[in-house]
Parts: sequence; structure tokens; C-alpha cells
Amino acid sequence: MSSKRNAIILLLIITGGIGFAYAIPAFPVTYEESYEVEVPYEEQEAYTVQVPYSTMENRQQTLGSTSDRTIEGGYYIYWDAFIPLGRDIEFSVSASDTVFLYIFTSFQYANYIETGSKTPNEKESLEISSGKIGYHVSSTGTYYFCVYNPHSGFLGIGAKSVGIYSSSVESFWQEEVTKYRTETRYQTVSKTRIETHTREVTIRVTLFELLTQER
Repeated sequence: MSSKRNAIILLLIITGGIGFAYAIPAFPVTYEESYEVEVPYEEQEAYTVQVPYSTMENRQQTLGSTSDRTIEGGYYIYWDAFIPLGRDIEFSVSASDTVFLYIFTSFQYANYIETGSKTPNEKESLEISSGKIGYHVSSTGTYYFCVYNPHSGFLGIGAKSVGIYSSSVESFWQEEVTKYRTETRYQTVSKTRIETHTREVTIRVTLFELLTQER
């Protein structure tokens, strides 16, 4: 009778031990798991800017011009223009015969109209059929540019017309202008990136979980 009881007790102990092993997480298991972290970093980033700068540029303006025109003997054609200080003038003509070129200030031109005298003047070129004269404007004001036909004859007898193939007055100067150029610059920018890492993790499992886990 004692042996039977001992056997029953032993069976209960074994059954309880097995149940305990299956129910209690007592077995350590280590595995690797992945995880993500946000990592800050700095980067040089390029950007462009428009940078102003000054430069001198040549400028040209036509103050007057004509072509295929006839001037009767003793008469003239002219242009007037308001010209700033410092401009350079080029007064040119191409004609079938000789003509006179005159440059007057407004005061000198008024004197010419009143008296008929072509002096004083700022500049003149006599007996020219093809050519040009240059003049530097030393004072801001209105100037007159005359092409005169001197072939007036005697008391109008023997007057001769002159054909003007072309004639013009050009103004030249330099002007300061503002332009822009594109420059590349760099700035430090803070950014973040996602990195994946692994780590070892140890957990305890039951005997059942240990025997049934995937391999």
C-alpha cells in the first residue's frame, strides 16, 4: 500500500513539474531585433543670388539725319538738339559738291540769323564734299548743326544746287549702368536621416514556447 502511494506521489510530482515547465517562462532565449533611430547631421547646401555691379557702356544717339536731299545755292539745312556736357559729336556729310559745315551754340545761331555772320561758331569745316568734323560738348545747352551751300552765284546769278547724299549728327558718350551677375553661395543646413540598427534581446519563454517556436 505504501509503494502504491509513493508511486502516486511521484506521478503527481512529475506531472506538476511538467506542467510548471510548460506554464512558467523559465527558459532564456536571445534574438536580434531591428529598430530605427533619427540621426541629425549638417550639410552644405548651394543657393544662388543676384549680385549688382556697375559698369561703363558706350552709348550713341542720332540727333539728326537726312539723305537724298537738295540744297539750293545760298541756303542751308540744320538740326538743333539739347546736348549735355561731356558728349562727343560727329557731324558728317556726303554731297555732290562742296558745302560748309557749322556748329553753333544757341547764342551764336541767333547772331547768325540776325546778322548773317557765321562767326563766331563752335566749329566749322569749309569746302567739304565728303567727310566729318568732331566736337566735344564743353557746356550743356542747345546746339545747331548747319549744312550750308555756298554756291549762291552773284546776286543769285549762277547759283548752283548741291545734292546731299547723306548727312547726320551723332552723339557719343559713356554711361554707368547697373547689371547683375549670378553667384553661387553655400549655407549649412541641419537635417536628419533614419538609420536602422540591430540589438540583442533576451527574453524568457515557457517550455511549450521553446519547443514550438519556429526554427
